[in-house]
Amino acid sequence: MQDQHTASLEKQNSREDFNKYFLNVANFKNLAEDCINGNVKNFNCRWTAWRAYLGLLTVGDEAKMREEVKKQRAYYAGEYDKYVNYRSKSKLGVMDDNPLSQSDKVRFRYGKS
Repeated sequence: MQDQHTASLEKQNSREDFNKYFLNVANFKNLAEDCINGNVKNFNCRWTAWRAYLGLLTVGDEAKMREEVKKQRAYYAGEYDKYVNYRSKSKLGVMDDNPLSQSDKVRFRYGKS
């Protein structure tokens, strides 16, 4: 049985493209040229290609790639949770940070010293 992460990765990527370009380092090095020349028809691995080009994924080792993606997703989820609904987590009212409010209780207001 596949875990959610594995199913997600395979849904985003064509298994054939993934095997051809990301498990074979020599093919990955030629991927940009193949794209420019139109040699990749219906390429479904654009997101994975960008992550690999940016050095966020290690090409050539599927197990390592999957582990890196899991770590990146966990990091993102943690960072997202820190900032999403900041106002409700901080128990701020709607007007507490409204820069257009005339109230003296607003923490950040134009012209307030």
